[in-house]
This record gives sequence, structure tokens and C-alpha cells, in this order.
Amino acid sequence: MRLTEEFVLRALANVKIEPRKFAALYVFRSSNDIFKALVVTILTQNTNDKNALRLMRTSLGLPVI
Repeated sequence: MRLTEEFVLRALANVKIEPRKFAALYVFRSSNDIFKALVVTILTQNTNDKNALRLMRTSLGLPVI
């Protein structure tokens, strides 16, 4: 089987991503601020997404999900 763009796009169409489970995606969609998304990405390197989101909510005032 050959890996084509069409095949990849069809496969990705079936993937369901919950933004609230991925800190950087949630922060970017909530604030539309790439810098905040970068900060939370760096934070998640040494902790889990749940703890990184907790910190971002308390320090940056992101909405609670």
C-alpha cells in the first residue's frame, strides 16, 4: 500500500481530538495567543497537561473547562 495524501486525510478524518485534553491546543484555541501556547508546551515537557493547564488558568486567567 502506498501512503498518499488522500489516504492520510481520510485516516485523520476519523480521529477525534478533545482540545481540553491537550494543553497547548486548548490554550491556543482559548486565547488565540501563540506565545501562551508555546509557554504551556514547554511546561508540559516536565509535567502532565492537566497540571500545566491548572497553572495556565491560575496565572493567565484562562476559562475553566
